[in-house]
Amino acid sequence: MIKITITGDQEISAKFSEAPKVIRQSITSAMTKTMKRIEKDLESAATKEFDIPKPVLAKYRVKSKRVVSNGLVWMGYNPIKSGYVGNLRQEDWGASARSYLFKGGFVARMKSGHQGIFMRSGKKRFPIKEQKISLLKAPMLAAQVRERASEYYQQELATQLANKLSK
Repeated sequence: MIKITITGDQEISAKFSEAPKVIRQSITSAMTKTMKRIEKDLESAATKEFDIPKPVLAKYRVKSKRVVSNGLVWMGYNPIKSGYVGNLRQEDWGASARSYLFKGGFVARMKSGHQGIFMRSGKKRFPIKEQKISLLKAPMLAAQVRERASEYYQQELATQLANKLSK
């Protein structure tokens, strides 16, 4: 006859009772890390597509937010003012900002300190309109990056669960 005695069943029960908490923490952590990764991917794709610096996109157009167990990554596609793109140059034919050309435009600094490229909308000195850079391809870029979100989330969730369960 073999007698088996189990000891330490209290610790095992305690570990299993903590499992739902560990799973919730892993899901939350995986969602947050996935959102940040998607946000960075979206910024990189937009930087290449639109020739706009990453800090400008991070400040004005790409944002992420976690709401309970859902993650939201937002990318605005309203035009960005030419002054935010950087590297403004006045030429004899007009003005340029990075790779964007504005024929007949001029570089000016407002009283507020904002510098941008402006263009006259009439024959007189005023009114003037600030030139903007269109981001109409933003939904297409977001759709391309969105396809990778599920893969990122699954990888990150597996990593988080493994890390938390190994402790």
